[in-house]
Amino acid sequence: MFVCCKIFADRVELSDGQITRHGFIQLNEMEAEDNDEDLWITLNTMGYNNALVMDEVWPSVNYCSV
Repeated sequence: MFVCCKIFADRVELSDGQITRHGFIQLNEMEAEDNDEDLWITLNTMGYNNALVMDEVWPSVNYCSV
């Protein structure tokens, strides 16, 4: 397990080692509280534009399992 996964696994909701929708929201809320510019970089990277509309396809990748 990657260290980053262990760190957020203790702070966000998971189900069967996968982040849940609620966990995803928790993770992004933590990022927004820390630095909202980082959140926009993440969202843009995931294919969202500044209106929060997904206008680019972002492949689903499982980077780690807990």
